[in-house]
Amino acid sequence: MNKVKIAPYLFLSNDLQEVISEYCISTSQVRIYSNNIEITFKQEGNNLIPSGYLANQDNLAVEISISINHLQSLFAADSSSGVVPEDAKLGVALFWESKESGQRGVGNRIEFGSSDVIQNVPLRLEFPKGEFRSEVSITPRLFLAKPSQKQLNAKYCSTKGSILGDLSESQTIMLDGEGSVYPLIEQSNGKNEPLWRVYMNWSDPLQDSFFDNFKVTINKDHDDYESVKRIEITGAAQDVMPIALKEILTSTLFAMLVKLKEDQTVWQDILADKSSPQSVGNLAWCFVHHLNWSMASYPELLQDIRNQIQRQ
Repeated sequence: MNKVKIAPYLFLSNDLQEVISEYCISTSQVRIYSNNIEITFKQEGNNLIPSGYLANQDNLAVEISISINHLQSLFAADSSSGVVPEDAKLGVALFWESKESGQRGVGNRIEFGSSDVIQNVPLRLEFPKGEFRSEVSITPRLFLAKPSQKQLNAKYCSTKGSILGDLSESQTIMLDGEGSVYPLIEQSNGKNEPLWRVYMNWSDPLQDSFFDNFKVTINKDHDDYESVKRIEITGAAQDVMPIALKEILTSTLFAMLVKLKEDQTVWQDILADKSSPQSVGNLAWCFVHHLNWSMASYPELLQDIRNQIQRQ
């Protein structure tokens, strides 16, 4: 495939975007990888919150599979319809932007003509560790890969690389924040309440969402709150986690796995990877399968979790 230079922020008129929105129904499936291992994520609207990922320690890859239905509606046999003439070529590329880091760019791309089929074609972006803060927004955009050789209507773009419109809304990968690694929530519960609590509310761990049914709350009113408060470091990709907070997270994840293992039928299904994506069981399977946390004995499990958390 020939490389095409894309003018990253040269957009055409809104009427082309309306044509794309009305006639071209596009879908995309998102997968996220940390250090080449697929990880789960929580989706809140267009925000994706990865689990088990640290921006300042882990590489990140985002793969979006593109499908375009009614693709032929983008190409015009005459001057009355379409976005480009039928002999032109279009392309889709992943545009990304990290506003807080002051960076933006274009990832890999695909090109196609009027007779091609675009179904579940993967496009991938890779980001090295420590490069971004806060969030990265990713948008699949349609561009002109090869102008038409015909002279039809002046409304058609003839500038190679020009952006014609967005195929779908932007997806924002949340790199920082309490939810990016664990469902950890700080709240004011009163001085007489415990420093922290863990909530494990699932009924079916093979199906129930991890992020909706497991959380740790930190009491900001407690006298010892300063010992678990995250430490902000200027210029760092993520706040520093104090040792006391690491111990809390270690003990809560240990408690979660112990509770799951109590039901051996469910536990065997978890080990056999029968859990739904983003579920409690799916995350437990990732811990055991990808992070190699030992379930041979509880002391070994506790040490493996502690070693993992300490590295973060």
